Amino acid sequence: MADESHDNSGTPETEGVKQFTQEDLNKIVSERVNEVNSNKQKAIDEAVAKAKAEWDEAQKIASLTGQEKLEAEFNAKLKEAKKDRDSLNSELRKVQTELAISKAQAQLAGLDLPTEFAVNLLGKDDAETTQNIQAFDEKRKDVTRRFSAFMANAMG
Repeated sequence: MADESHDNSGTPETEGVKQFTQEDLNKIVSERVNEVNSNKQKAIDEAVAKAKAEWDEAQKIASLTGQEKLEAEFNAKLKEAKKDRDSLNSELRKVQTELAISKAQAQLAGLDLPTEFAVNLLGKDDAETTQNIQAFDEKRKDVTRRFSAFMANAMG
């Protein structure tokens, strides 16, 4: 007698495996190719725009007189120097912030307070940060005193 309850339609190789039709695969591949092509075209367009701007600037400078050419080159170098300065100032602010956070963390650790609060306690300078940390510590001590008094009353 044949076992009629045994169904061969769900073989171990196909159970839980999503199967795709050729149409599904074509669509997935097509979408990915379009995405890659779009990204490449965007990069090409940006490179062409940059090269065109540089070419236009070079043509403009080439058509100037000697004095005008010197002024244009000076202004271009000045613009580049300002851009570099702004970039360096931005990097300096990041380093200064990291240093201020490190100092605040050291102060908090010295008071046995969680160092995670350092960012929230930063002031506009070291003195203000120290004041903020001291105020935070005083609030912590006040809460601890109140909690201890509450517990003493509740227990006694």
